Amino acid sequence: IGVGYGTSMVSGVPLYRAVGWIALVIGALVIGGVYASSLNDLSDLAEDAASGKANRLSRIPAAYRWCFPVGALTAGVVLAFYLLSLNVLTAILYAMPCLCFTLYSLRPFRLKTRGIWGVMADASGAHVFPSLCIVAGTSTLPGARINWLWFAFVGVWAACFGLRGILWHQFQDRTRDLAVGLKTFATRRSPRDFRLVPGILIGAELIAFTGMMWMLGLYWVIALGALY
Repeated sequence: IGVGYGTSMVSGVPLYRAVGWIALVIGALVIGGVYASSLNDLSDLAEDAASGKANRLSRIPAAYRWCFPVGALTAGVVLAFYLLSLNVLTAILYAMPCLCFTLYSLRPFRLKTRGIWGVMADASGAHVFPSLCIVAGTSTLPGARINWLWFAFVGVWAACFGLRGILWHQFQDRTRDLAVGLKTFATRRSPRDFRLVPGILIGAELIAFTGMMWMLGLYWVIALGALY
C-alpha cells in the first residue's frame, strides 16, 4: 500500500484516482499469496511431518488440499487477463510471483532445495514482483510513463527486504531442516560464517529506502531514520 501511495505521489496521480487501483492489486496479490502459501505447505507435508513442524494443510482432509492452490490459481489467471487488458507490464509482473513459487515448491524444479536459487525465487515472488507490479500499474494509470528511477529504487529495496525475510526464515528452520536432510541455502552454510551478508543487505536496503524518501521529498523521514 505504501509503495502504491508513493508511486501516486511520484507520478503525479491524484490519490483518489489511484486508491481503487491499489486496492484491486492488493486484493489480487492476496490471492497470489494464498496460492504460494498453500502450494508450499502442500509440497512440504512429508518433510514438515518428519521434522515436527506445524503445517496448516495437515489438518485438512487430503481430498480437499489441492482446492486451495487450484482455486487461487484460477482466480489469479482471471485477474491476470484483466490486468493484461489494462497494462501488459503490470500483467507480466503480476504473473511472475506465480511462476516463482511454482518453481520454488514443486518437483522436479523444487528451487527451495537448490541453494541461492530458492532464496532468489522466494524474495522475487514475495516482494520484488508484487512491489513492481503496483509501481507499474499505478504510474501508468492516467497514461503517464513509469519513473524508472523510482522503479529501480523500489526494486532494490524490495529485493533486499525479501532476501532478509527468506534468509531469516531458512536460518530459523535450519535445525529442523538438517534433521530431515532438507537441503536449503541455510543448511549448506554455517550461520557464523554468514554474518557479513545481512549487514550488506540492510545497508543496500537503507540506501534504496533513502532514495525513495528523497524522491518523495520526505527529508524529515531520512533524518529521523538516521537518528533511529
